[in-house]
Amino acid sequence: MKITHFQLGEARKRGDKAFRISVTRRPPRGVPREEWESFGKFDAWFPFLAPSARLLTELKSKDWRDERVVAWFYDRYEKELSADAEKRSAVELLARLSARMPIAIGCYCADADRCHRKKLVEVVKRQRGAR
Repeated sequence: MKITHFQLGEARKRGDKAFRISVTRRPPRGVPREEWESFGKFDAWFPFLAPSARLLTELKSKDWRDERVVAWFYDRYEKELSADAEKRSAVELLARLSARMPIAIGCYCADADRCHRKKLVEVVKRQRGAR
Protein backbone atom coordinates (compact mmCIF):
# COMPACT_ATOMS: atom_id res chain seq x y z
CA MET A 1 0.00 0.00 0.00
CA LYS A 2 1.31 3.40 -0.94
CA ILE A 3 -0.44 5.95 1.26
CA THR A 4 1.03 8.83 3.24
CA HIS A 5 -0.13 12.18 4.56
CA PHE A 6 1.03 15.77 4.16
CA GLN A 7 0.33 19.32 5.31
CA LEU A 8 -1.51 21.39 2.73
CA GLY A 9 0.64 24.17 1.39
CA GLU A 10 3.93 22.30 1.77
CA ALA A 11 5.85 21.72 -1.42
CA ARG A 12 6.22 18.25 -2.83
CA LYS A 13 9.42 16.48 -1.97
CA ARG A 14 11.72 15.61 -4.84
CA GLY A 15 10.47 12.46 -6.56
CA ASP A 16 7.03 12.56 -4.85
CA LYS A 17 4.52 11.26 -7.40
CA ALA A 18 1.62 10.69 -5.00
CA PHE A 19 -1.87 11.79 -5.99
CA ARG A 20 -2.63 14.33 -3.25
CA ILE A 21 -6.13 14.50 -1.78
CA SER A 22 -7.24 17.31 0.52
CA VAL A 23 -9.66 16.17 3.25
CA THR A 24 -10.49 19.59 4.69
CA ARG A 25 -14.02 20.84 5.34
CA ARG A 26 -13.37 24.05 3.46
CA PRO A 27 -11.27 24.91 0.42
CA PRO A 28 -8.42 27.41 0.67
CA ARG A 29 -10.02 30.76 1.52
CA GLY A 30 -9.91 33.31 -1.27
CA VAL A 31 -8.19 31.01 -3.77
CA PRO A 32 -10.02 30.32 -7.07
CA ARG A 33 -10.67 26.64 -7.80
CA GLU A 34 -8.34 26.63 -10.81
CA GLU A 35 -5.47 27.67 -8.50
CA TRP A 36 -6.03 25.07 -5.76
CA GLU A 37 -3.39 22.67 -7.03
CA SER A 38 -0.66 25.29 -7.12
CA PHE A 39 -1.75 26.93 -3.85
CA GLY A 40 -2.42 23.92 -1.66
CA LYS A 41 -0.37 21.42 -3.56
CA PHE A 42 -3.24 18.95 -3.90
CA ASP A 43 -4.93 17.22 -6.84
CA ALA A 44 -8.44 16.51 -5.51
CA TRP A 45 -10.67 17.67 -2.65
CA PHE A 46 -12.80 15.24 -0.59
CA PRO A 47 -14.50 17.51 1.99
CA PHE A 48 -16.89 14.73 3.05
CA LEU A 49 -13.94 12.88 4.64
CA ALA A 50 -13.22 15.79 7.00
CA PRO A 51 -14.51 15.61 10.57
CA SER A 52 -18.04 16.94 10.93
CA ALA A 53 -18.63 20.52 12.02
CA ARG A 54 -20.30 19.14 15.15
CA LEU A 55 -17.25 17.07 16.09
CA LEU A 56 -14.92 20.00 15.52
CA THR A 57 -17.14 22.24 17.66
CA GLU A 58 -17.04 19.68 20.49
CA LEU A 59 -13.27 19.45 20.15
CA LYS A 60 -12.82 23.22 20.55
CA SER A 61 -14.18 22.99 24.11
CA LYS A 62 -11.53 20.42 25.11
CA ASP A 63 -7.80 20.58 25.82
CA TRP A 64 -6.27 19.38 22.57
CA ARG A 65 -2.88 18.87 24.26
CA ASP A 66 -4.34 16.06 26.41
CA GLU A 67 -3.66 12.64 24.84
CA ARG A 68 -7.05 11.38 26.10
CA VAL A 69 -8.73 14.13 24.08
CA VAL A 70 -6.78 13.10 20.99
CA ALA A 71 -7.86 9.48 21.52
CA TRP A 72 -11.48 10.62 22.03
CA PHE A 73 -11.35 12.69 18.84
CA TYR A 74 -9.85 9.86 16.78
CA ASP A 75 -12.47 7.43 18.08
CA ARG A 76 -15.34 9.78 17.24
CA TYR A 77 -13.88 10.57 13.81
CA GLU A 78 -13.53 6.88 12.97
CA LYS A 79 -17.15 6.30 14.02
CA GLU A 80 -18.21 9.12 11.68
CA LEU A 81 -16.32 7.47 8.82
CA SER A 82 -17.99 4.11 9.38
CA ALA A 83 -21.50 5.45 10.04
CA ASP A 84 -22.06 6.96 6.59
CA ALA A 85 -22.27 4.99 3.32
CA GLU A 86 -20.68 7.79 1.27
CA LYS A 87 -17.71 7.97 3.65
CA ARG A 88 -17.31 4.18 3.77
CA SER A 89 -17.31 4.09 -0.03
CA ALA A 90 -14.74 6.88 -0.22
CA VAL A 91 -12.47 5.08 2.26
CA GLU A 92 -12.75 1.91 0.19
CA LEU A 93 -11.94 3.88 -2.96
CA LEU A 94 -8.83 5.32 -1.30
CA ALA A 95 -7.76 1.83 -0.21
CA ARG A 96 -8.17 0.46 -3.71
CA LEU A 97 -6.39 3.44 -5.28
CA SER A 98 -3.51 3.17 -2.84
CA ALA A 99 -3.05 -0.48 -3.82
CA ARG A 100 -2.42 0.68 -7.41
CA MET A 101 -0.75 4.07 -7.07
CA PRO A 102 0.77 6.28 -4.39
CA ILE A 103 -1.70 8.65 -2.72
CA ALA A 104 -1.31 11.22 0.04
CA ILE A 105 -3.97 12.62 2.37
CA GLY A 106 -3.66 16.30 3.28
CA CYS A 107 -4.95 18.85 5.78
CA TYR A 108 -3.83 22.27 7.02
CA CYS A 109 -2.93 21.11 10.55
CA ALA A 110 0.73 21.68 11.40
CA ASP A 111 0.85 18.77 13.89
CA ALA A 112 0.17 15.55 11.99
CA ASP A 113 0.00 13.57 15.25
CA ARG A 114 -3.10 15.53 16.24
CA CYS A 115 -4.75 15.71 12.83
CA HIS A 116 -7.54 13.61 11.36
CA ARG A 117 -5.41 12.96 8.26
CA LYS A 118 -3.23 10.59 10.32
CA LYS A 119 -6.26 8.65 11.54
CA LEU A 120 -7.73 8.53 8.04
CA VAL A 121 -4.52 6.99 6.71
CA GLU A 122 -4.74 4.32 9.46
CA VAL A 123 -8.38 3.59 8.59
CA VAL A 124 -7.61 3.31 4.88
CA LYS A 125 -4.71 0.94 5.59
CA ARG A 126 -7.06 -1.36 7.55
CA GLN A 127 -9.70 -1.26 4.82
CA ARG A 128 -10.43 -4.42 2.85
CA GLY A 129 -8.57 -4.48 -0.43
CA ALA A 130 -5.65 -2.45 0.89
CA ARG A 131 -2.18 -3.93 0.60
